[in-house]
Amino acid sequence: MVTPNNEYTVYVDGSTYYAKDLITGDLQSNSGFIGLMTTLNTMFGSGGGKIRLRPGEYDIASGGFNFTNPVSIEGAGKGRTRLVRTAGVAWPTLIFSGGNTNLSQLTIDGNCISYPVSTGASEIQISGTGNIVRDVEVKNWNGAGGLNNHGELTVDTCWISGPNPNIAGKSQYGVLSYTDSTSTTIRNCNIQWCDLNAVFSYGRTIIRDTYMANNARVAGGNIGMVARADNDVGKQFCGVYGCTIETGLGGDSGIELANSDFECIGNKISGCNSSGIISDPSVPVGKCIMSKNIIRNCGYGAITIEYNNQKYFSITDNTLSDDQATPTQKYGVLIAHIGTPYTPIAADYYTIRNNILFGNTMAPWLDMGTGTHKTVRDNIIA
Repeated sequence: MVTPNNEYTVYVDGSTYYAKDLITGDLQSNSGFIGLMTTLNTMFGSGGGKIRLRPGEYDIASGGFNFTNPVSIEGAGKGRTRLVRTAGVAWPTLIFSGGNTNLSQLTIDGNCISYPVSTGASEIQISGTGNIVRDVEVKNWNGAGGLNNHGELTVDTCWISGPNPNIAGKSQYGVLSYTDSTSTTIRNCNIQWCDLNAVFSYGRTIIRDTYMANNARVAGGNIGMVARADNDVGKQFCGVYGCTIETGLGGDSGIELANSDFECIGNKISGCNSSGIISDPSVPVGKCIMSKNIIRNCGYGAITIEYNNQKYFSITDNTLSDDQATPTQKYGVLIAHIGTPYTPIAADYYTIRNNILFGNTMAPWLDMGTGTHKTVRDNIIA
C-alpha cells in the first residue's frame, strides 16, 4: 500500500497545517486540516500512502473528508495526537472508502458535549477490505457509531467510550457493522458508556478478550447480532470468546442474538438487568453453542432461550449462579417465552448438561421447550 514517494509527516503550526514529504522534503500547507487531508488523498492516488501525525490537536471542524485511496495514518499515541470535531453537522468525522486503511496511535474525539444537536453520524466510517484500527481511542461521538463498518475491519486494542455519565441519544453504538456482508473482528478492546449496544452487527462478527460495561441505557445487549431479513439467515456468524461483560444502564442483556449462528465460549458476564446470554430468533437458526461461561447476578436467566424458532443448541459446562445477599437472577437456564406467566416455546434439538447451577432465586432451570429431541442431564445443583 505504501510507496516511498507517498510518506508524509503532518503537523500544525499556529493556524496552518503542513504536510512534509519524507523523501523529497517538499511541503504542502492548508489553513484547514480537512483540506490538507483531501490534497494528500489526491496525491496518493490508487497506490495509497502513509501519514504520520505529530503530537497536537487537529481541528476537524464538522468532519467529512473521504479517503478514497488506501492510507495509513499513524499518530504519536492516544491522547497525544487528537482529532477533535468542533461543529455539529450530520457527517462522519473520517470516511475511508479505499480499503487497506490502517489507523493507529491517536484519539478521535466527537466532542458531543460541546454541541447539543445530534449529527446522526459516526466518527469513523470504513468500507472495503483489509482495514485495521489499532491502539486508537474513539470517544464522545454524537450519533450512530464510534466505528461504523461497511466492509472488512479488525479493531485491536482500542478504547471506545461515550460520555461518562452517559447522555441519552448520543454515542449510540460502539462498533456498528451495518450490512450482512460485513466482517468484523474485535479483540482486546474496552467499550463503555454507549447509549445502545457496545457492538451491534448484521454481519459476521468475532469478539475476543474485550471488556464491556455501562452500555445499553434502555434495553438490548452489550453485544447484539441480528439478520436484516429472513433471507439473510445463515449468512452471519457471531463468536464471543473470553470477554468480560458487566453491569449495563437499563434493561440490558450481556449478549443478545437473533437469527444467527453463534458461539459464546469462556465469557464472564455479571450484573446484566435482563439475561446474561439470550437467543430470541424470529426465524429458525442453526448451530448455537454456549459453553464454559461464568454468568452471575443477572435478571431473568443466566442463559435464556426465547420464542419458538430456536433449534440445534447446546448449553454445557457453564457456571450459572446468583449471590444470595442481593438476589436478582431467577433461573440459571430459562427456556420459555418471557411474560406473566412464562409460556412454552417450540424449542427442539438441544442439550443442557454438565452445568453448575446455584443460588438462582426461582429454580436452577426452567425448561418449557416442547420439542422431544433433547437431553438434560448431569447438571450439578448446589
